[in-house]
Amino acid sequence: MPGEITATDFMSLADIASLAHVQRAVVSMWRRRPSVRGELVPFPEPFETREGQEFFAMSDVVAWLETTGRGNNCDVRADALGHARPFVLLDDAVMLTALDALLCLKARTGLDLVELPADEIVTHASEADPTDDHLVRELVAAGDDLSTLAAYAERLSDSMWDAASAHHRIRTRWTTRSVRSRAELSGGALDLLGEIGAAIALDVEGDIVIHDPLSSDTDLVDAVLTQLGEGVSAHVLVSGDSVGARAARRLHWTQGRTVVDAAPEGILPLVVSRVPVPDGASDPASVLKSADDVQLDLRDQQRALVVGPASVMCDALRDAELDQQRDHFIRLGRLRCALRLPLGLVADGSRLVLGLWVLGGEPASVRVEARRLATADLTNEAPQPDVVNDVATDVVASLTDSSRATHAFRYARLHLTSLLLAGSGPIVALGSGPDRVTMRSGAAGVVGVSQMAAELEEQAWLSPLDGVTLEPGEAAGSDVGISIDAAERGGLVSIHSGSRIDVAAPATLSGVRIVDAQAVHDPAGPRRGLDPLELEQSWPRARRTEPGDVIFCASPRPAAVVDHEGFSVVAFPARLLRCSPDRGMVPEAVARAINDLPSHSPRWRNWRVPQVPVDQAAILGTVLRQLGSDEIRTRERLSRLSSLAKELAQGVAAGALILTPKTTEEGP
Repeated sequence: MPGEITATDFMSLADIASLAHVQRAVVSMWRRRPSVRGELVPFPEPFETREGQEFFAMSDVVAWLETTGRGNNCDVRADALGHARPFVLLDDAVMLTALDALLCLKARTGLDLVELPADEIVTHASEADPTDDHLVRELVAAGDDLSTLAAYAERLSDSMWDAASAHHRIRTRWTTRSVRSRAELSGGALDLLGEIGAAIALDVEGDIVIHDPLSSDTDLVDAVLTQLGEGVSAHVLVSGDSVGARAARRLHWTQGRTVVDAAPEGILPLVVSRVPVPDGASDPASVLKSADDVQLDLRDQQRALVVGPASVMCDALRDAELDQQRDHFIRLGRLRCALRLPLGLVADGSRLVLGLWVLGGEPASVRVEARRLATADLTNEAPQPDVVNDVATDVVASLTDSSRATHAFRYARLHLTSLLLAGSGPIVALGSGPDRVTMRSGAAGVVGVSQMAAELEEQAWLSPLDGVTLEPGEAAGSDVGISIDAAERGGLVSIHSGSRIDVAAPATLSGVRIVDAQAVHDPAGPRRGLDPLELEQSWPRARRTEPGDVIFCASPRPAAVVDHEGFSVVAFPARLLRCSPDRGMVPEAVARAINDLPSHSPRWRNWRVPQVPVDQAAILGTVLRQLGSDEIRTRERLSRLSSLAKELAQGVAAGALILTPKTTEEGP
């Protein structure tokens, strides 16, 4: 048996990969190829095999990594203990729960766990937890291995500086299958939701108490408390005796927080819950029922955050019964804000999109038909600090009628609840959010645009506003945007997928023009064409464009061009968007709005594009086409100027050209 085996000399291949900061397959490759820089350095031999899984002595692994220099961790010796396992025969779940309880006990009492008999450890736990609501049961379950686990917990605490850090390592290092199946929230999700929860908690006078009645996600409650900071006195209310409730108590006690089983007199806890999301997708009926249970238990003026799948909480429901169930929830009047959260907030890398419902006191003084709901689609927003702060501010403002009247929302929009209930569409429309003209006034706009036109005219260009008159309008600053999804549902545009044309097919400069993603992102690039007969034989169903169609792509960044000629074929993944100018959809304006979007905006149905007054559509299209032509001519002129500068610099430097100033009668 190589190496001296102690309680912590226990590492699987996955543990070794985690310690070395590499993938599991890399460790297997190391075992097959023991040669390092021409020298044979055999991989350590396993000292134990359980149910087909091999385990290795930690000391041997550390020595091998230090000798070979393999991996991406320069501190393998210091970090090894946090990646090793106690050498016990317990089931993983029992072992991890016992370690969790031991570190909680140490954090609460400062107890030195080394060489303590199991019965003494249990005695100390009973004194710290006389009602056995989070410690004793877990420690007793470890049986004869409790002392071994205690020694490991003590050493891990020393290596990680304190018990709280060691506790965090245990929770993040070994995640049980039951936790993984819950679609664990990412760090960005916890920052965003924690900031929102903290902002709501601080908006209420008095002591702060956070409560998760469903014991649904300990990390979510922890994120709110973390954002509140150490300078804010906050309690955690944990009820029940479930496995989740006991784990939550251990987490909060370890973090030095006060855990209570009832809120102080006169204090309404902020409820923070995550409705069930097993395996990344819950039954919609159970999601709505869980959210309804949270709402029905709320008292007057109490507030709550409920996180769940956006497909149930924000999107349109295809099942009429489910739609009625959600409508009933909204009619009760507590839902004040609904958000579709940004992409990528689930740590397992799934495409699950989360939604957030913010509940407040029932607005008894407001008639049902006058109630308004704040909604925002944040799908394409990155949870950067400024975004997180502004979203939290919008949410807090949505909870009181006085704030709604005076707050300038950055992301949220207010909708009449009665209109949302009257239809069967989504609660949060795709692309919903304020989109207002930044022009200060109509007169200021006339001055600014006229000045730019005059500057262009001075450069020997025809004015792009030649033949039109500018006048100030009456609605400067009004909403000008509509999401592509809403525009399609309203019949303002039609969307068609590109044809699956083989982009490697022989191309000619003549023939039917093929517009693929490359052509959309680089309109000035070379034209690709296919012979009409070959196109008809190979792709007879390929859709042809009409003059004025917008061709767009979402990846790697939003881009769009207007096909003024028509009769082209759009190649997938590019898509075709056909506008209805007689309903205010101007192709040139739509294309410009798409090209102005942030570079990371993958959900194209959420994109907001302008809808102009019908009587302005034709003339705006004419002016924008002229501006587009001027842009092309300008790029061509810039290209010529660049070539001229290059030729002059190289020619003069090589002696091939000589520059001489012209002389006039007055002198040089």
